[in-house]
Amino acid sequence: MENQNLIIRKTKALEGDDKGKFLRSYLFEGDEVFTEKLDENLEIIESKGTLPDGLVKEFFENGLTYFECPFKNGKRNGTSRIFYETGKINVEKEYINGMLNGRAYVYYPTGRLREEFTYTKDVENGRRLKYYPSGKIMEAADYKNGFLNGHFKSYDEDGSLKSEAEYEKDNIIGDQITYHKNGTIAMISPHKKGKAHGMTKKYSETGELQEEWLFEEGQLKSKKDYTLTESH
Repeated sequence: MENQNLIIRKTKALEGDDKGKFLRSYLFEGDEVFTEKLDENLEIIESKGTLPDGLVKEFFENGLTYFECPFKNGKRNGTSRIFYETGKINVEKEYINGMLNGRAYVYYPTGRLREEFTYTKDVENGRRLKYYPSGKIMEAADYKNGFLNGHFKSYDEDGSLKSEAEYEKDNIIGDQITYHKNGTIAMISPHKKGKAHGMTKKYSETGELQEEWLFEEGQLKSKKDYTLTESH
């Protein structure tokens, strides 16, 4: 591996009129060469100086690495990592010329994978997977141009299907289906442009229809409970 300049980053919370904001200082060979002022959402609102090419690192008080990422021409370029205070990786992402590109990973403190997803030029595209601490899949979702777009499935930790739906630009289209533990349908809820639309039906574990709700563009119009004993 070729030698890289080491740039130390330090972050501190600001006070007074800037309370809630943060200042990042970048030090190279002991001198402050670059600063960034961040807002409450950690978005850069002001910067001064010139950041040399090299590996930027920030440390916990215990001396272990909190953050590391190569920078080139003032932009993130390479593998960015954020660590837990134990030294295990928390988040790992790939950057090209300042933009997220490729797979990104989020880990539990145990080191097991928590989430994985893909970026293309700073926009999420492809399959996003979420995992239980045990390593079993919790959710699988398809993204396109930054939106949940395509099939979504959620699972119980035993691997059984919990729910599924189709999305278009973050909105459910068609039927949203949830399942009982034994695999039978618990509820079917038709949707239109992200809102419940049509007859939602709830079933028992043995398949008997229990309740119906009629929705029109998210508004409940009528409902019927088949579990109630007819009194008239």
